[in-house]
Formats: sequence, C-alpha cells, structure tokens
Amino acid sequence: MHYIQRSILARLMSSDSLRYADIQPPDIGSNLFSYHLTALKKAGYVIRTSWGTYTLSSSGKLLVDSLSLETLRPRIQPKITIILACRDRLGRWLLMRRKVQPLLGQVGFPYGKLHLGETIQQAAERELMEKTGLIGEFQHRGDGYITIQENGSTVSQIFAHVFYCMEPTGYFKSAHKAGDVYWGDIDTDYTSDVMLQSMPDLIKAIESTTLGQRFFVELSYDILVG
Repeated sequence: MHYIQRSILARLMSSDSLRYADIQPPDIGSNLFSYHLTALKKAGYVIRTSWGTYTLSSSGKLLVDSLSLETLRPRIQPKITIILACRDRLGRWLLMRRKVQPLLGQVGFPYGKLHLGETIQQAAERELMEKTGLIGEFQHRGDGYITIQENGSTVSQIFAHVFYCMEPTGYFKSAHKAGDVYWGDIDTDYTSDVMLQSMPDLIKAIESTTLGQRFFVELSYDILVG
C-alpha cells in the first residue's frame, strides 16, 4: 500500500470522522492526495459521510485492525483454524496428507480456516463437507495453540478449535486441493516421521478429555530439515 494511503488510514483510525483538510498531509499536493483518497474509497476502505467528512468503512476498520500500529503494514499473525478429528465405526481416524506448504507431505487431521462471520460450529461442518463430502454431528472437544518450527524458524502457528465427529456419513471424496483424505489403519503409527508431530498429543488430549468438557493444549515442535 502506498505511504500516502497509509497516512490517510492512520489519521482516520484515530477518529470517528475527519474533514478533507484534516486528513491531507501538509507536504502532499491536492491532486496526488485526491488520487490516493479516491483509491481507498474505490477499495471500500473509506467512505464520505452525509456531512462531507470521511470515515473508515467496516472493511476499513477490519483492515486497520490487522496492521501494525508502528508501521501500518500488515503483520503476520497466527491463523485461527478448525481441526476435524473424525472416527469411523472401526475406530479409524480420518487423515489428510498435505499437498501444499507449509508441512508439505505431512499427515494429520483434516483442517481449514475459520471464515469471517461464521461460528466455529458452522466452520467445522463446512470444512468437513468441503474436504471430504461427509456430514456429521460435531462436539467441540478442545482448543490448542500449536507452533511448528523448522530448524528453529517458525513455519506454522495456529490457534485451533478441535471438533470431534463419530461416524460421519455421506459420499466420501478423497481428493482436495489442500490434501488427500483417507481413513487411517487401526494400527497406524502416529509417531512416525510422516505424521505431524502434534498428532500423538492431540489424540491423547481428545481421548483423555471427559465428554462435555474441553481441553486446552499449548504445543511447540521443532523439525530438523536438511
């Protein structure tokens, strides 16, 4: 984003609304300033009120909430995800082999991002359908803050809501652009190198938590690569 646009957002994020003259930097010409103000309006971040002042739109407020207050640049933050811990009648876990980075080729529970405006329950149901074509009744079994590093550098940091589903039904599809989904074997070794390092800890937390209660785990792993 251009520095003039960041300057406009910086002024508006500290006020309910401002006049044109109040958001124009003193060293920026009117034509250049008007161009960047118009760009923010077209993007939907800034709106002109009926009183002739300018204010942040809902999208603009959401945008500035994701920016660093020091630099007004986007700040990488942990993702909020939904982890789908599903079992069939044989006791097998539903697994997904990742087809994208980070952690390409690693196997773990199917997962997906929480979308703005939906509840975590809705997200779990949507993600199961999108990833597998299945439906089921979910229980929110717990939450986890999970950090994975490679040689000491963070490659994945998520806050995960873990949902448990027993015997989902429907027309199963195994291929998704995020990963290949399949039912693991009863004797699957969840400590093997191909598994995400969080799998044994998550399975233990799920199986040891009393029905109706929720667990919280904070997990951190460092993978040696190369």
